[in-house]
Amino acid sequence: MPFNIQRSRVLWFSLAIMTLPTAVTVAEDVVGFDQVKPILRKRCVTCHNPDELRGELDLKELTAIRAGSASGDVVVAGDPSASMLYTTLAHLEDPVMPPNSPQIPAREQDIIRRWIEGGLAERTGPKVVNEAAMGTGSATADSTAESTASSNGSAARSIGSEANEEVEGLVAIGALPQAAAFTALDAHPTLDLAAVNGLQQAVLFKPSTREWLSAINIPQGDVSDLRFSRDGKLLMVAAGQAAVSGTVTAFEVETGKRVWQVADETDSILTFDLSRDGKMLAVGGPSKTVRIYEVPSGREMHALKKHTDWILRVRFSPDGLLLASSDRFGGIFVWEPIQGTVFHGLKDHAGAAHAIAWDEDSETLISGGEDGKLRTWNLHHGELTSSWDAQVGAILDVARGSGFIAAAGRSGKVAAWSSPETLVAGYELNDQAERLSRTADGKLLIVGDSRGQASIMKSDTLEQVASLSLPTSSSAMQQLLVRLDKAEQRYTEQLKSSELKPIAKGMKQEQVADSAATRKEAPKADVAVREASNSSPKAQVTSELNRELNSELEANRLQVAEVEALLQQSNRVLSSLAKNNEQLVELLKQSSDAQAELAQQISQQARMLASLRARMQQLEEAAAK
Repeated sequence: MPFNIQRSRVLWFSLAIMTLPTAVTVAEDVVGFDQVKPILRKRCVTCHNPDELRGELDLKELTAIRAGSASGDVVVAGDPSASMLYTTLAHLEDPVMPPNSPQIPAREQDIIRRWIEGGLAERTGPKVVNEAAMGTGSATADSTAESTASSNGSAARSIGSEANEEVEGLVAIGALPQAAAFTALDAHPTLDLAAVNGLQQAVLFKPSTREWLSAINIPQGDVSDLRFSRDGKLLMVAAGQAAVSGTVTAFEVETGKRVWQVADETDSILTFDLSRDGKMLAVGGPSKTVRIYEVPSGREMHALKKHTDWILRVRFSPDGLLLASSDRFGGIFVWEPIQGTVFHGLKDHAGAAHAIAWDEDSETLISGGEDGKLRTWNLHHGELTSSWDAQVGAILDVARGSGFIAAAGRSGKVAAWSSPETLVAGYELNDQAERLSRTADGKLLIVGDSRGQASIMKSDTLEQVASLSLPTSSSAMQQLLVRLDKAEQRYTEQLKSSELKPIAKGMKQEQVADSAATRKEAPKADVAVREASNSSPKAQVTSELNRELNSELEANRLQVAEVEALLQQSNRVLSSLAKNNEQLVELLKQSSDAQAELAQQISQQARMLASLRARMQQLEEAAAK
C-alpha cells in the first residue's frame, strides 16, 4: 500500500472516530486460545502432544495446557512472568524453548503474553472500554465476551488471524501456477463424478465427458487425501500443514456446503476412511497411530498403536466390521474398530505397503507395495493366499473391480489382472502413477500421475480414452515469484535491522534475577503503558493497521522459511550425493589396487609354475640317463 494512501486512510479513520460522541464505546480484542493455538502447533506441539509427552507436557489443547506438566503449572492467568510457557519461549528463563533454536518471532511472543494477561480466554473477543472514562482516567469495568460461533461452527477472527476465510459452496476452479501431482483422487460410488486435489481445493469433474465442473475451497491447507462416502452424499477432504495440523472436513456433494469437521491432528493426515454407516472415521499419518473418531461429534474412540512407521493407507471393510491399515515399513494390521483391538497382523511385504483394498465380501484383503507384488489375504485365518509380480514396479495404488484387480506403479505402468498370474491388459503412462480409482459402473479407470494428468482408460483393455489436467496460469506463477522476491527483501531488511536492535536475550539474566514481586509488577506496568497508548482512537486504528501489516509480513516469512527449507534439503541431498561419489571413487580405487595386486600374484604364480615345469623336465631327463 503506498504511503500516502495509508496515511490518508489513517487520517480518515481518526477523524471519523474523534467526531463521535464521547459516550461511544471502543472495542479492543482480548486474545483467545484460537490465536495462540496455531503458534503452539507450529513451534511446540511436535514434541509436546498426547503421543509424545516430553516433560509430561501436552500443548495441543487448552485443557491440557491448564493441567500443566510434571513440574507444575505452565501458565498462570494474568501473570506472564510466572508462566513458564511464556518465559521459556521468550528466552527469559532456562530451559529456553524451542531447544537449540532462536526465539520465536516477537509478534508470536506478544500474542502468547497478551493471552496470558487476558486470563487465558478460550476465544478471541471484544473487551468493551468506555471512551469517556478513558479520557478522564477513571476506573472502568472491562467486560470480556467470547465471540459467537457462526452457523458452521467456526469462531470469529480478528485482524491478523492466520486462518483463511472460508467461502462455502461450489466455486470456480482456481488456476495453478504450474502443473502439480494428483496425490488425492476418488470416483463417486454411484454417479458419473470424480474428485482430485487442486490448489487448496477439491475439484470435481465428469469422467465420461472429461468435463471439469466446479471446486470446493479448502482453507485448512494442502489437500492430502479425499474420498466420497459410501452412500455418495458426502465428499470428505483431509487437509492441513505438514508437522502442524491435519483435519477431515465433509461437504455435501450437491451443494458443496460443509457438514462436519472431525480430527485435530498435529501433523498431516495422509489417509482416512469413513465406515459404511458413517459413524466412524479412521485417520493415519506420520504419528504412526491410527485414530478412530466418532462422527459427527469428533470424540476420539480409539488410538491404535501397533505401527512402527508412517501410516500410508486405512480402509474399512464393506461390512464395517474390520479396519485395515498399512505402513511405510511394510506392516499391515487388521483391527476390530468398535473394540479397538488387533484382529490380525499381516507381515510379508518388503518395503512400504502403499495400497490396500477389500473384496466386496469383506473376507479377502488385497495389498500392494514397494516390492512390486500383489498379495491376497484370507481374513478368516490371517493367511497369505497368493502373491505375484504386478509388473508395474513399486505399487502405489490398487483398485478392485468386478472380476479384475488393477495396480498402478512408480514406473508409470498400469496393469489389470483377472486372477493371480493372469494378466488382462497393461498400459504405460509418461510419468509416475500416484492414484488409481474405478468409476461407479466399473467401465473406466482413472489414474492420476505426478505431472498433474488424470488419464481415463477402459478397465477391460486399459485403452486410454482421454487425459485431463487442471488449468495453469503464467500470471499466477509471476505473482508467486513477485511475492517471493518481496518476502526475500523484507527478510533481508529484517535481518539488518535486528543486528542494530538490542536482543531480549541480553536482558535475560537481569530479569531472571529479579524478585517475585518485581516480576509481578512488570506486566502491570506494561499493561498500563499499552492501555494509555490505546486511549487515542488514532493509535487504535494505527495499531490495527500495524497488526494487518505484521500478519502479511509473517505470511511472507513463512514462505521464505519454506523456500529456505527446500534449499537446505537440496543442499543435504547434494552433499549426500557428493559423499556417495567420494565413496564410489574410493571403492573404485581400492578395486583397482586389488586388481593390480591380484595381477601381480598371478604373475608370480605363473613364474613359479614355469620354474616348476623346468625343474620337472630336468628331473625327467636325469632319470632317463
